[in-house]
Amino acid sequence: MQGSDNRAGDVLLWSVAEHPLEIECQWAVLDEIYQTVEEGVRRLSRGGVEAGGVLFGRRDEDLIRVLAWRPIACDHTRGPAFVLSNDDQQGLMLLLEQAQSDPRLQVLDPVGWFVSHTRPGLRMTEDDVDLFNRFFPEPWQVTLVIHPQRGKEARGGFFVREKDGRIQSSAPYGEFPMEGARALAVSPRPGLLAPRREEPAGEPGNPEAGRKLARLAWVAVALLVCALALYAIPKFRQPAPPDALQLRIVDVKGQLRVEWDRNSRAVQRAESATLFIDDGGMLPPIHLDGDATRRGSVTYARLSEDVIVRLVVNRDNLPPLREQARYVGPPLAKYESRELRDAKEHARKLDAQAGEVQKEITAETERADELKKELRKAERQERRRPK
Repeated sequence: MQGSDNRAGDVLLWSVAEHPLEIECQWAVLDEIYQTVEEGVRRLSRGGVEAGGVLFGRRDEDLIRVLAWRPIACDHTRGPAFVLSNDDQQGLMLLLEQAQSDPRLQVLDPVGWFVSHTRPGLRMTEDDVDLFNRFFPEPWQVTLVIHPQRGKEARGGFFVREKDGRIQSSAPYGEFPMEGARALAVSPRPGLLAPRREEPAGEPGNPEAGRKLARLAWVAVALLVCALALYAIPKFRQPAPPDALQLRIVDVKGQLRVEWDRNSRAVQRAESATLFIDDGGMLPPIHLDGDATRRGSVTYARLSEDVIVRLVVNRDNLPPLREQARYVGPPLAKYESRELRDAKEHARKLDAQAGEVQKEITAETERADELKKELRKAERQERRRPK
C-alpha cells in the first residue's frame, strides 16, 4: 500500500451541503483501492468479481481523513458479488482486532469500508447496509462504493448516516471519477466534489527543482513522523483500565463461553450483573448475583451463528458499567452438542438391542409353531389307537 511520490500531496475532499460530514482521502490510497477493484474486474471475462476493504484514518469532529486501507477476504461462495460468508465475517472481525496491534494501523481508527459493484448503478445493496451496520456501526463511519465499467470511466461515491441513523442507500449525495480528477479545480462551495492539491513552493523560474524539493521534504517529514511514532507508541500504550470488563466470547463446538475479567476492580466490587443476549432475537436476561459475577464466565448454548452479548455490572453508589461483545460463527448445524451425540448413541444401542430381542421373539415363535405341530401329530396318533 505505497503511493507514488508525485501524488503524495493529492487529496480528494468530499463535502456536500446535505450533510455536515467532510471526508479527505489521499489519492494514493484511492489509486491502490482502484487497482484492486480493477484486478477483480479482470478475473472474469464478463463483469468480474467485486472487492472490498476496511478504510483506516483519523476523525476530527466532522472531518474524516482516510489514510490507509486493508482488503477484506471474500471467498465468493455466493457468486461474484461481494457477500461475506460466515468464515469471511470471522476474518473481518479478526482483521479489525489485529489492526489494534499493527504498528502501522494502531494509531488509526477504522473509519469505514469500501465495496466495488460491477452491477449497474452506484448504490448500497441490502447486504452492504447489513455489513455496514454490523461492523461499522458508529454514526461517523462511512461507506465508499466504486462502480467500475469496462471501457468507461469508473465512478465512486461516499454513503453516510443521517442524524437519525438512516442511510440513503439508493444513491450517494455526489459522485466523483476514480481517474483523471486531479486536473479539476478546487471549489470551496459545499455540494461539490473536488480534489485538493497541495502545491509546494518552488523557484518561479525552475518548477522542476521546486517539485524535487517538495518530494524530498515529504520524504523527510514522513521519516520523521515514523521515527516519532515508533518511539512514542510504546511509551503511550497503556494497560486496560482497572474497571474494564474485557468481555469476550469463546466458541467451544456450539457452546459459547462468555468471559470477563474477574480480577477487574468493577467485578470485584460488583453487587450483581445482568447478561443480555441477542441470539436471533432478544432472550430473557440472565441475572447474576455478586458471587456469580466474580466467577468470570457463563456458558451458553447458542441458537444461531450471530450472537451479541451485553454485560451490565451494577456497583454500589456508582453508575453501572457496560460492555458488549459479538460472536459470528459457522451455522450451528456443523456442530452437535455432547448431549445430542450421547442421545444418538443411546438410541443406536437401543435399536441394536431391539433387533436382538426381535430375533429371539422370532426364534421362540418358530419353536412354538414346531411344538404345536408335534402336539397336533400326537393328538392324531392318539385318536387312531384302538380303544
